[in-house]
Amino acid sequence: MCNNLFTRTQDVWLFGNSANSIWPSLSTPDQGDSAWRPRQVMDWETFWRRASKVNCILPKRLVLLADASALSHEIIFQIQQYRAQNALFSPVIHFDKPDLCKFIHTFNSDLAGYCAATDTNEEMGRLLRAVCAGKHYYSPGFCQMVEDLGFPIARGDDDEYIKN
Repeated sequence: MCNNLFTRTQDVWLFGNSANSIWPSLSTPDQGDSAWRPRQVMDWETFWRRASKVNCILPKRLVLLADASALSHEIIFQIQQYRAQNALFSPVIHFDKPDLCKFIHTFNSDLAGYCAATDTNEEMGRLLRAVCAGKHYYSPGFCQMVEDLGFPIARGDDDEYIKN
């Protein structure tokens, strides 16, 4: 049990059914990085209870990959509040299908990352590495979804991601 305190694995909490489809890309190391350790939860209360215990023992970035379709507006608000209280909490929202109302609510909550079901496993790895480093990340699949919903995207000189 104590060996877990010294490993380089990063816990990634998966919340919701479509987030579980990302499991295979998280369970193997890539490009010399340590493997992700996926943990599945089916509701917000279970995540909050379990993650709080783990994070007390060894404080590190707490990554939650949540399925947008499993989130109610109340849970999105609770995620936003928990993020305001805990600087190491990095929620990422996974959209399997566009939902304008949830898109607007989650995007206004200033979460750590956004992705879509159309993103590749490699893209998910880039997203999680960026979020674990404390950065915001908007995947190409999410950016395409934003454009499809009719919102303009400010693009940088050398990349194609939304800028804060």
